[in-house]
Amino acid sequence: MNSAQKTVNETNNIYIYDRGKAELTGIYDVLSFTDANITVTCKTGCISIEGKSLKIDSFDSATGELIVTGTLDGFFYFGKKEKSEKIEKGKKGGLSRLFW
Repeated sequence: MNSAQKTVNETNNIYIYDRGKAELTGIYDVLSFTDANITVTCKTGCISIEGKSLKIDSFDSATGELIVTGTLDGFFYFGKKEKSEKIEKGKKGGLSRLFW
């Protein structure tokens, strides 16, 4: 395999540098991002990154490498089941919550 045919690393690692920068590996996709929260998918489910002034400096979907900068407050893992439950809950609009 040559270097142009890299695939996403199945191992998920997080390297944090002085609470201002994080490098993540094994990332499949970025589901959502704001300046306060970034949610990504990996082999075991999802990771929610919380903080202030968050910015995605780079994301390589071919290798699964993600670099985030800003004030990092927390990293939270949630599994595939929890992810699908959150997505299903998020699909319901305001009226469906009022009337079932």
